[in-house]
Amino acid sequence: MTSARITSITTEHQALLTASAITLDVAQAGGVYSALTTTDLPDDLSYLSEALLPALIFEHRSPSGDVVHQARPDNPLDGGKYLQPAGSGSLLSIHPSQANKIGRATRLLIVEGTKQSLAAVCWSPTDTLVVGIQGAQGWIRDGSPNPDLEKLLGDDTDVVVAFDADVHSNRAVYDSAAKLGAHMNILNATSISYISLPTGGKSGLDDYLAIISEGRRESVLETLMVTATKLGRAPAAPKAKPTSVAGIAPVVDWDNAQIIVPIAEGMPPVRLAAFAARIIHTLTVEDDLNDRENKFKANLHDLEIKLRSDEESHHVYRIDNSELEKTSLWLGRMPGSIGTRVDRKSGTNASEDIASAIRRHASENEVRQTRGFNRTGPATVNGVFGYLSASGLLTGDGLSDTAVAVVSPPFNRISFPDPAKMSKKTREGAIAVFPELLSLVGDQTALVLAFGHLTQGAGGSRINGVVQIEGDAGGGKTTQVRAVASCLSPWFGSNSMLGAAPTPGAIRSAGEHIHHMLVVTDDVARAKNNETSNDTTADAMDEFVRRAHGGGGEGRPRQTPSLTKPGTFDTVATELSDPIGIVVGEIMNVNAGSNSGAERVISTKVFRTSSFTSDAALKTFEDISISSRPNEGFALVLQWMARKATESGPETWFATIDAEIDVQKTALSRYSELSP
Repeated sequence: MTSARITSITTEHQALLTASAITLDVAQAGGVYSALTTTDLPDDLSYLSEALLPALIFEHRSPSGDVVHQARPDNPLDGGKYLQPAGSGSLLSIHPSQANKIGRATRLLIVEGTKQSLAAVCWSPTDTLVVGIQGAQGWIRDGSPNPDLEKLLGDDTDVVVAFDADVHSNRAVYDSAAKLGAHMNILNATSISYISLPTGGKSGLDDYLAIISEGRRESVLETLMVTATKLGRAPAAPKAKPTSVAGIAPVVDWDNAQIIVPIAEGMPPVRLAAFAARIIHTLTVEDDLNDRENKFKANLHDLEIKLRSDEESHHVYRIDNSELEKTSLWLGRMPGSIGTRVDRKSGTNASEDIASAIRRHASENEVRQTRGFNRTGPATVNGVFGYLSASGLLTGDGLSDTAVAVVSPPFNRISFPDPAKMSKKTREGAIAVFPELLSLVGDQTALVLAFGHLTQGAGGSRINGVVQIEGDAGGGKTTQVRAVASCLSPWFGSNSMLGAAPTPGAIRSAGEHIHHMLVVTDDVARAKNNETSNDTTADAMDEFVRRAHGGGGEGRPRQTPSLTKPGTFDTVATELSDPIGIVVGEIMNVNAGSNSGAERVISTKVFRTSSFTSDAALKTFEDISISSRPNEGFALVLQWMARKATESGPETWFATIDAEIDVQKTALSRYSELSP
């Protein structure tokens, strides 16, 4: 999150904080800010819809240093006044100004509520550590006291508990306060006492301090703590009474395969849908190269759907969060379109209620979360370095599903097996595949150059050029290059990345989003260059070479829908990928006179007479190319590079590769083309 977001609090939200006895400097230091659109939301709240904005965002930092955000929408729906990420559980909140007091303070003030605890931080004495809990049950996690509570106490710490005023009228709140005190006593707190606010209803500490003039708030809070007493007599337990339909939130009834609005005990629920649906996996997709502030993140959900309680469930994948209300859309994706025949209430409100129930179910249950990136290549995700592909993040320890590359076909086939799950025999065969391929070729120049180009580029270096492999038809150049491409997927061992004789448009966009991964333009035919047109194969190839030479900024500017003038387009910078390019064909020589394409190319030739040692060698070479061995071998190479980058730091590792490339470039610069 950028500092601009942290310090941006609207005038309306500033007034809300002031009315709760919270000073602006304390709020800003605690990470409070205003979210006006979904692009302003932090990662862990990015699933929230536009309908819940504007909202005030609060940052809760646990004693262990973990950060969870919480949203307070200006116009909350039926999901509650405060919203927090699914599976985050109870939140103990330590303001940054209080962190140095953990385990050292002589007094610990436990305050119920988000705004209430911030108000306490503003006016508490220096000898007091303030910790916030979100709700009366906020100190409980998974049915047991939050283990972080133990970290708060020193050798001689008095504990003061400040719950809202309804602790004396609401039996559930009272019982929770009593249990919290008992737990702190077990943890050897010196004393336990409770602040009794001279107010009624559900007033909190912030409400009470707000009616006190600023000059007296510190002394008033001190007095409240000094005069805190035992909890007192418990209020009477409430009598059960029926609940009205109005305001009741719809829920997913998974066991009975339905989505319902429960009415009251003994009364049948209102059924919204004759199926149950739940989110089992959320993929948050971002473009960290072109959209550094993550303004255009998308949340894609995998849904599990059950039509009858005794039936196996079905799955639909990659449903955009905004499309959850479009029930017909994702129900129609079920096998055989059986979802189009299930009963559900009609109307927009019913669809919104169904989506609300599904989102609420996700917020109350653990949902697997994965970060998706609109690119491949090296990346550091949550502090772990690795290489992104469609199969996950390949790290020094193996393949992790915490992050994946989300790119267009056919590059979505770029994936790697998990080296950690390979048997010893598989690893030995994978390691041996590269010298075995070389042994089947008479002139190894092109193959060595292509493998080296792929490995150095994938490692994270900007090679600043492409490899061009020329040769007569039937000479074996395509066969050799497909063996290199099969390192990314066995599918590429028998298929061209861009198809045979790719069009100018396919070539022009070939490198987009393929960051530090291989792009092969195969069977590029010689074409006459037409200087009056940008649609020729020659010009398209020149753009591709420029992108591979200098990164995305060297290619063609993009057109994107205007955010200020609907119906028009703005010119923006080219998509910032840095592909590893191999060109199979002769087209680049066409532009050598008018453009700088030739100087960005390392060229070599494959001759039919020296390509493969025999027909049998060619057959073996092709069989290896379509097997999984090159892909497994390159996975081991990436794992080794990930370990090296982790040990020395990615930037140091990349610099090491760059230095080696400079040495090779110096040697190559003496020749117009490579020799055996």
